[in-house]
Amino acid sequence: MNEIISKARYLIINGDIEIDILKQLKIEKQLKLITFGFNSKSTITISSINDEKIIVCLQRDIEKNNGEILEYQEKQIIRKQKEKNIYNNLVVFIIKELHNL
Repeated sequence: MNEIISKARYLIINGDIEIDILKQLKIEKQLKLITFGFNSKSTITISSINDEKIIVCLQRDIEKNNGEILEYQEKQIIRKQKEKNIYNNLVVFIIKELHNL
């Protein structure tokens, strides 16, 4: 796990579950931590949700892969019918935003 994280620039974590592994890891380089979920302290929180879309709130600025800043704002995610897992939708959204996809 340490080897994988040592090559990463971002660490994306579900803020709705308690993860003790962070305390066990020996991270030697600076990582950008992005948390997501319903938790009000997460970097990206869910403002509202229905069958067709999710409205997310970016609580803090995030530096993208290319150095641009993704500023505090609300954004809409269109939900695909086949993907019912909200957390999967959020992870895909975060990765797309970080890489301008």
